[in-house]
Amino acid sequence: MQDKFTFHSEMEKYLHFDHKAYGEFVDYYNNYIEPQLVTDMAFCKDWGGKYHGELLRLCGIIHCIKCVLNDVNPVENRVTLETFCNAIEIGEYFREQAIYAYSLGDVDLGTIKAERVLNVC
Repeated sequence: MQDKFTFHSEMEKYLHFDHKAYGEFVDYYNNYIEPQLVTDMAFCKDWGGKYHGELLRLCGIIHCIKCVLNDVNPVENRVTLETFCNAIEIGEYFREQAIYAYSLGDVDLGTIKAERVLNVC
């Protein structure tokens, strides 16, 4: 049996960012997502740690839809900065919902505030 992480199907296709979109993704991750894991997303660190993957999946979906609408091959065209920005707009909705949903849990608000202070230090 093959390990799922080493198996590569001949059917797999890869999408790539253009230069601007890639640079913006790296900047967004380092300067927005990472710092928020200890502030706004402190309630949902596990979910927040996967947020960048959600954005990449949204980029892939949006990119493929745009390519199909323009009758071009998604693999042969790079994901643009505009597509990444579209993914952020959609992703922000999910991020806000996750923050709200996790904040409703049974955790004591004082404990969460203390954890935020510890994580910032």
